[in-house]
Amino acid sequence: MSSTSRAVLGWMSTIGVFVAVLSYILVTATAPTLITATQLGNDLSSFSGQPPLGAFFIYARLPVIAVSINLLAVTYFCILVFGACFVAAFRSRGGFLLSLKRLTKVGRITSSSNWLVAMPLVSSALLIVVVLVTELLSVAGVPSGTLCNPKINPCPTPAQLFAGLAYAPIGEELAFRIITPLGLVIPLRVLWRRLVTRQGPSKSKFLSLVGLSLLSPERAKAKTGYPTFTLNGWRGVHWLEWIFIAVSSISFGLAHVEPGGGTNWGQGKVVTAGISGIALAIVFVAYGAYAAVLLHWFFDFYFEVLALGFPVSGSGSLFALLVNVISLGGLLVIGTLSITVGIIWFAKRIRDRVGPTAYKIPEPGTLPVQA
Repeated sequence: MSSTSRAVLGWMSTIGVFVAVLSYILVTATAPTLITATQLGNDLSSFSGQPPLGAFFIYARLPVIAVSINLLAVTYFCILVFGACFVAAFRSRGGFLLSLKRLTKVGRITSSSNWLVAMPLVSSALLIVVVLVTELLSVAGVPSGTLCNPKINPCPTPAQLFAGLAYAPIGEELAFRIITPLGLVIPLRVLWRRLVTRQGPSKSKFLSLVGLSLLSPERAKAKTGYPTFTLNGWRGVHWLEWIFIAVSSISFGLAHVEPGGGTNWGQGKVVTAGISGIALAIVFVAYGAYAAVLLHWFFDFYFEVLALGFPVSGSGSLFALLVNVISLGGLLVIGTLSITVGIIWFAKRIRDRVGPTAYKIPEPGTLPVQA
């Protein structure tokens, strides 16, 4: 790729990322406004529930908390968690602004990119892939189904759906990525090394490492001296992590169609949720829990706020219409651009690996002379 093409792609990506991040800020600010300024807040406060919990690839559909929690409190708590995740994303890998400046020169995201820079490109590309796969499966007779069917199971109220989509990015990430073997690979490797070499950290330091690894496998690797994704790219992902990434994505896909789950998802949802699960697991390994929660937030809460924000503000509101058009249109453009750059990069890597090596026969006079 020429330097001019790289510069054009870099500026296009930078503008797309900037617009997407603005939409994230707008959605984050709109959510509390929807709660306080509409009937949604009263509806949330009138419901209480027992949020499901999970760990080690199991997400409990039956209530496991003895005390009911008001849905308004749950929703506000989740919004605060999302805010903390955005702060962590802004500060990651040298900061948002520095990484955004680097994007204009490199033309694509790299393993050292800040997550708030990488997220719009990754999430938009993943959205397009999921939509395309959903359509292909539907044509092949494998529908993805719907969230609910009133003829089969009762649908949640708008308030219950709003709270559920706010809670899912946190609860499901805890169950399928964070509190799982995927978050314990580094402590397991350290423990194995200690058994083999009889050397290792103290008990207190090991427990601290376990907590760190559950939140950020990448930081745990850096602390223990293992190859990291930031510095080593894909070589920084251990083979054991790839195994648990696969297990996590399969479990995540199957959980969407489990019997008694209260949804009406079809078999196709296993595939699309599994694809999303792969991306979520890789993001968790490469960046940490905050990044996986935000990517999940994009698919659940982000679109729910956009969907509610438009009708609440009035069908004739030019501003609301403009926000939705820019957000959805921008996602389409960014996703297409990201997929195109990814295909070009992958094709170049394959070509460099399998391409013939030029070999020049040395001149006779340069050959070593045997005594």
